[in-house]
Amino acid sequence: MQNLIITSLDAKNNGEKYEPNLIENRKRSKKPMKILEAATRFLEYHYYQQNPEKWLTVFHNQSNFFNSLKRTSRRVKYPTNYERFLKNCFPNISSVELIPWSMPISLTEKQQRIVMQLHRRSERV
Repeated sequence: MQNLIITSLDAKNNGEKYEPNLIENRKRSKKPMKILEAATRFLEYHYYQQNPEKWLTVFHNQSNFFNSLKRTSRRVKYPTNYERFLKNCFPNISSVELIPWSMPISLTEKQQRIVMQLHRRSERV
């Protein structure tokens, strides 16, 4: 992690294109992508360290964690997606009470399905 942070801060923003496999498939300059990758890996590390059991219950693996971030960014980026997300999904997701993260989690079957909405592709949201 430390090496990734140092590399991202040292990366030249020279127009080179870099495309990590964890982020959207659009190409961007190398430095912002390295910084984004370092930040997302730091978030993953932080949440896992704070509550590993909850992290594994909610995300199961690194791929789902990053997919959750991608899906959330898409949901809030476009007004119609955001409105649909607030109306259709947010009430369910908030009922699971993921926050505060430090609190233990115990999910019913219905809540497990709701949590899967975080990293599942949905045509409606």
